[in-house]
Amino acid sequence: MISSATDTLTPKQFITHNQTLISSSEFFELGFFTPSNSNNSYLGIWYKNIPVHTVAWVANRGNPLNDESGILKFDKSNLVAQLLDSGNLVLKYEQNNDLKSFLWQSFDYPSDTLLEDMKLGWDLRIGLDRHLTSWKSPSDPTPSSYTYKMDIRGSPQLVLHNGSVEQFRSGLWNGLRFTGTPELNKNPVFKPIFVSNDEEVYYAFEHSNYSDISRLVLGPAGLLQRIAWNHRSL
Repeated sequence: MISSATDTLTPKQFITHNQTLISSSEFFELGFFTPSNSNNSYLGIWYKNIPVHTVAWVANRGNPLNDESGILKFDKSNLVAQLLDSGNLVLKYEQNNDLKSFLWQSFDYPSDTLLEDMKLGWDLRIGLDRHLTSWKSPSDPTPSSYTYKMDIRGSPQLVLHNGSVEQFRSGLWNGLRFTGTPELNKNPVFKPIFVSNDEEVYYAFEHSNYSDISRLVLGPAGLLQRIAWNHRSL
């Protein structure tokens, strides 16, 4: 097991229900958690220094544990798992920090939340569709029928679905924002980013200031929300 606060898990270490990984600047924390009004346990990533427990990613959304017996470990030598300050959990070769050489990363498999530097859209090289899927309820991370994803048929647009029923379409990117999403107008919190080329098609965002904290969330009722925190009040 790990003996002190760290952001990295080696093959000789493991995490149990009462232990966590903490990113180097203490922005995010990874461990097992139990949602309110639930008896199930999940492996997830949440904000470290926000008073309200705010989960950004869940590993076993459809396969909860019904007790506190969960253990996170891996046996492959020369590899480590690291929780980055971005909230991204990565599997990599030890001492290798090249973003393009990560063997696996949680940012490729979003839950209901889009964080800064995450990509919402397609890696066309490998056919990877990164999209949001809402929780079934505030106490149940099980994927629901609501999804928010990049439709690359024709001109790329972000589309909200409830099952097979289309409920919202973002409109086309005009160089500054998607035409159907006025909330993406210039604002002091974040800058929207859209990339479309032969390798990738995705939406992302970056914060205007290093200390800003915000996220895009697809709620259980299918509502898309941009949630921001004022760091001076945390």
